[in-house]
Amino acid sequence: MKLIEKLKKKKKTVIIIAIILIIIFMINRNINDAQKALEEAQNKIETEAIEKRTIAKSVSTTGTVTTENSKEIIASLTGTKIATVNVTEGQKVSVGDVICTFDMETLQNNLSDAKTTANISNAQSNLSIESARRNLADAMKNRDTQIVSAQKEVASAQEAYNNAQNQVNSVSDALNQKQAELAALNASQTETQNALTLIPDDKALQEKLATQTAQKEAVTAEIAQMQATLPELQQVANQLKSAFDAAVSALSTTTSTADSNIATMQDNLSNAELSAKSSSIARKRSSAKL
Repeated sequence: MKLIEKLKKKKKTVIIIAIILIIIFMINRNINDAQKALEEAQNKIETEAIEKRTIAKSVSTTGTVTTENSKEIIASLTGTKIATVNVTEGQKVSVGDVICTFDMETLQNNLSDAKTTANISNAQSNLSIESARRNLADAMKNRDTQIVSAQKEVASAQEAYNNAQNQVNSVSDALNQKQAELAALNASQTETQNALTLIPDDKALQEKLATQTAQKEAVTAEIAQMQATLPELQQVANQLKSAFDAAVSALSTTTSTADSNIATMQDNLSNAELSAKSSSIARKRSSAKL
């Protein structure tokens, strides 16, 4: 019996020693794991407060957890009240599910205001275009009227100048003829005087000389009158020539001004049409947002 008890005691001792060794091995293993984790933590330059805790094997890391499929939904409506919410937080939804509904009264009011604004804008654009078209038509009409009037002024001034210059030319030609006639009378009178020198009592030569003298006086008077009148006529012609030149210049200025005014009216019409088109595009984009 004593031997059996000794064997039992010895067996218990061996078991206890084995348990102690296992515990020591596990402790050493946990210590080694803890040292490795500490070295990794030190390599990451992280610090932790010293505290008493159970030694356990763990691995820490950082990262971002994302879903496999995600979608961000942003509503284009602003300032609109939500009437109902048909889902709860975390609830799974499918395509086509109604998530929420909005206050349609506000949307209807906004839509009505947008339509009213669009109609007003359309009317304003149409008025601007029609006004620009009228201004262009008036400018073209005025151009024709002004140019026709200026052309008449040019024609009238030219006719007056031509008449005055023709009169100057006519008097000048008559003066030349009278001067030639006077020269002929002087020559004839000289011959008659020479004949009377030879026959002083010849009454026919005396009458002829008297007639030649009277004719010479008349022609001389006419020449004197023409010579006095010709500068006055030339002065009038020069004035009318200046008036004609001024009328021609006025016609050129009128034409240039009228053409420039028409070009401006055409630009205004083009700008009005482009502005209307731009406003239309902006209104369509605004309506699309509503």
